[in-house]
Amino acid sequence: MLLEVTLWVDKVADSLGHSRLVSGYIRLFVFSYLEIRHTCCDTVRTCRDEDPNQTEQPYPRYSPKELRRITKEDAHLRARLEELVPDLISQYDSFGGQLQDFVIDVLIPTMRRTAKELKEEDEALYAAGRRELGVIMNEDGDKTEGESIEVEEEETDVEEESDEEY
Repeated sequence: MLLEVTLWVDKVADSLGHSRLVSGYIRLFVFSYLEIRHTCCDTVRTCRDEDPNQTEQPYPRYSPKELRRITKEDAHLRARLEELVPDLISQYDSFGGQLQDFVIDVLIPTMRRTAKELKEEDEALYAAGRRELGVIMNEDGDKTEGESIEVEEEETDVEEESDEEY
């Protein structure tokens, strides 16, 4: 799907001379890669597959309380988005090749580095606090021996407690 969209954007932007389309594509790519949550409106209710009603006012996606929480949680990612996008657009402008080549050679590697940096930053800032709460993050499947034992012990404790209840 990504490749199809990339090819379409490249074709349309090239034939119509719309560099803003490429800029928007880069922004959407980074926004999606960072998994920032869309908060302004609930487009699902407005844009239906059968017949979208362009005159219908979109409903808010989240309640005001949820919106404040999500905005606060995603603030760091949005700041990173605002840092990355202008730099990537500038790199694309000087790239001189097809958008698909830019995506493969520049955009994806940049986002992978960014994701790695964000993960390292998260671990440095929050891993100790999570461990104090008993939360062990193991997204990569990398377990140290101590973590493996601790998780197994926790699972055993839960099983024993549930057996006692019956």
